[in-house]
Amino acid sequence: RVFGSFTLSAATTTVVTQPGVTSASSIVFPFPANGTAALILRTNGLFQSAATAGVSFSLSTQSGSATSGGVFNYVVINPA
Repeated sequence: RVFGSFTLSAATTTVVTQPGVTSASSIVFPFPANGTAALILRTNGLFQSAATAGVSFSLSTQSGSATSGGVFNYVVINPA
């Protein structure tokens, strides 16, 4: 299993270093770990915008608003 946590940067996109991502087709499931993160999900939306095998994944806000302070836990599902 691949899992961890991150804090959103003060930008529209946050890159999370995670060498356990094995493919551009890997799926990231972020879960809010504080109230700020829950508010960001509700008001700005958050989606996986990229995944780079062996390096990282990126999450972006749907609204295009820069957000920060949201702490998230995540699980990565890698294709078989």
